[in-house]
Amino acid sequence: RAWNVTCHTESVVQPPATEAEARDVRYGFLERMKEELSAVVVLTGHTADDQAETVLFRAARGAGPDGLTGVWPRVGDVERPWLGVWREDLAAYARSVRLPVRQDPTNLDLRWTRNRIRHQVLPALEEAVPGAKASLARLAELSRRQREALAGMSDGLLEAWQDPPESRVDSELILALGPMRSWGDEIVSQVLRRGGERLGVILGQAAVDRVLHLVREGRSGSSADLQGGLTATCSAGVLRIAPREEPGAEGVASPTKEAVTLSAEGGRGLWEVRGQIRSVAWGACRTEAGGGAAALRVPEVEGGAWSDEVLKAAAQVAVLSTQGLRFPLTLRSRRPGDRMPFEGGKKKVKKIMLEKGIPSFRRDLVPVLADAGGSVLWIPGLTAPAYDPGRRSSADSVGENEDSATFCVALGHPKELRDHDIE
Repeated sequence: RAWNVTCHTESVVQPPATEAEARDVRYGFLERMKEELSAVVVLTGHTADDQAETVLFRAARGAGPDGLTGVWPRVGDVERPWLGVWREDLAAYARSVRLPVRQDPTNLDLRWTRNRIRHQVLPALEEAVPGAKASLARLAELSRRQREALAGMSDGLLEAWQDPPESRVDSELILALGPMRSWGDEIVSQVLRRGGERLGVILGQAAVDRVLHLVREGRSGSSADLQGGLTATCSAGVLRIAPREEPGAEGVASPTKEAVTLSAEGGRGLWEVRGQIRSVAWGACRTEAGGGAAALRVPEVEGGAWSDEVLKAAAQVAVLSTQGLRFPLTLRSRRPGDRMPFEGGKKKVKKIMLEKGIPSFRRDLVPVLADAGGSVLWIPGLTAPAYDPGRRSSADSVGENEDSATFCVALGHPKELRDHDIE
């Protein structure tokens, strides 16, 4: 009242049963007040004594370097401006401006471990080693700076070791094994912890050790379960950490798949699998004299759903001879036993993907184009179309034919479902 500061208070009906529960209640109240008052920050009264007690408590419980960072000066919208001030100095200042100092009576209850550390262990340690409290508080500051430095370095390595950005999704982490194996265990462990944090899970030492074993000695296809519902898997030179999935056919996860039916009349649609989505358009096209992808043209059709613009924006295009082509075609994920014409014979789609270095957990994300009889005609990005009217030199090549009517299938770039503009 003397300083014209408004005070807001709140009581709980059911007393908290533990210190952790009481802490959650307090911070919940502060967060609600911040919102009601349109405040930008919450300030707490933690002091250097709290810091020293926290570091000693965590060290006694076997905390690692991260735990020795103690109480951080700022986390989110909570700041602790007095972490560098000792409790007795803060109380002395309060008295000097005639501000009463209130002691929380629960802080005197020696049933709580922290109170025994505060009133018994720390005074004894300070007597045995003068300046011990200040050293513990300084250890927290040094540990925090070291952690920030390691975090910056780990974030850089995490980005460098990740697969190309176009293949990333928020729910998984995919790292190249080659670069990881060239670094020491300590660095790899730190990167793995940072990766776990990105997935919302704090990986303990036991989990990190299991992943390290996979990195160093795991064969392709080996995996390990981690905490937080995560699984680490090695395949085709990469390590994947992602939510655990139930195994399906051939030991591969079975995500929800949606097949797109492609009629001879042409049209457009969306192919979605495991949270990724790709646009697909199909219809008649014409290869003008001279050949080459640039010579593709789409006949003008009323409505314009299938157009030259759609063709030009595609990530991958298959040009198929309509002679002998069995409609309707289907764009889908691979199926057990899938085969396609390959170099004069037939080869399993699974083997093609294995030889092309596609990890087991990504094979369902690769679309395949099949005809009405189930025969695979094309694996975008991996093979040439089986009914290529020209030279079959690449998946996107077009033969040097004279003017000829052909059928095209155009795939857009993969996107995460949430980023796709459905309209």
